[in-house]
Amino acid sequence: MPTRRHVIQSLVGGTALALIAGPVASLAQAAAPKRVALLVGVEEYQKPPFSKLNWCERDVTEVGDELKQLGFDTVRVLRGSAQGADQATRSNILAALNTLVEPLGSHDLIVVMLSGHGQQFRFQEDDPANPGKQREREDAFFCPVDAVNRSPEKLVSLSHITDTILANNVGKRLVLVDACRDEPKDLNKGAKGIQGKQITLTEDTGVFFSCKSDQQSWVNDELRHSLFSYCVLEALRGQGADGGEITWAGMVNHVTRRMASADMKGRVPGDRVQTPISAGSVEHTVLGRLRGASETKPAARPALLLAPFDQKMARAR
Repeated sequence: MPTRRHVIQSLVGGTALALIAGPVASLAQAAAPKRVALLVGVEEYQKPPFSKLNWCERDVTEVGDELKQLGFDTVRVLRGSAQGADQATRSNILAALNTLVEPLGSHDLIVVMLSGHGQQFRFQEDDPANPGKQREREDAFFCPVDAVNRSPEKLVSLSHITDTILANNVGKRLVLVDACRDEPKDLNKGAKGIQGKQITLTEDTGVFFSCKSDQQSWVNDELRHSLFSYCVLEALRGQGADGGEITWAGMVNHVTRRMASADMKGRVPGDRVQTPISAGSVEHTVLGRLRGASETKPAARPALLLAPFDQKMARAR
């Protein structure tokens, strides 16, 4: 069975209204919150000992397509197999994030999705409070396509993304992490993902992990997706929408409920369990509105079809 390995007016007065209607409309349009997204998927790594993964790039590509359908202003997708600025290298990921957030402000929203290997470990770094000395720190990392095993300077720090790049630039910050969170053994046979048993996030930051700590994130070759991303796509396509609105809370609830259903549990091998878990505090956040949706009844897009589980389709991530 496959497993995904490691690792958000009124104016009066006739003549005056006519004179200022244009500027007011322009201001209202300019003030509309911006919605942007960065989606990163890596399947095959440049260096050992990272094992090859399945469907990471398809997952982020299709999530990106759905966000475009929901009217996101900018959607960037970086893939390990791409070339140039679209390849999911560490420098490109950080550059893309910084470029996306530069024009954003306190009323805007960013969604970041990371799909691939993850690691979490303790390491030594320079102590900014004591020049010339070092301190020990633990962090969770996403592994870009050019990752070097257990080398913080060659990985993408999740805390740097959430606490520095996003928190200092964007009002609402939503992060999806599709990576394993089990203990380290061997990156080729059971590599550690992002464990994160204790998570501290700034307000208006939400992180949605594909599984709890000590669990693995599974994929299914018949579905051609990870189980987690499959359910995320269902939510973005309208399942769980309320009054035509697709919200962060609604997506989290739908994915959590679907992953607990009998048909999705049947795609996890043996007696293993995969339980998505969210962290952080985010106010009511609308990701988008279904086109032509009724105010009283959500108009969902066609649901993804669940193929019968076939144990032969299993392949380790």
